[in-house]
Amino acid sequence: MSAPRSGLAPTTTRHETGTMLKRIGLLLSLSLMLSACGALRPHHPPPGATEGKVAVAGMPGVRAWGDAFSPEFQKDMIESVAQEKAG
Repeated sequence: MSAPRSGLAPTTTRHETGTMLKRIGLLLSLSLMLSACGALRPHHPPPGATEGKVAVAGMPGVRAWGDAFSPEFQKDMIESVAQEKAG
């Protein structure tokens, strides 16, 4: 039998070391992911008088109100369903 290890720092097992490394990795990952949320750019909406006339450059018909009928969106939905059926 070996002598007791009095006065020495306790030893860790491989399992404990692996668990500690997993926790450190998780904390690093979470801190990196959350730091990306802090870098949001300010959003400047169009003036109220022009909000119905504003369009996205190169993408006509992509802006619409959620509570109003949009013929462009209906046409796109019909084309999308037809593509899925043909698919």
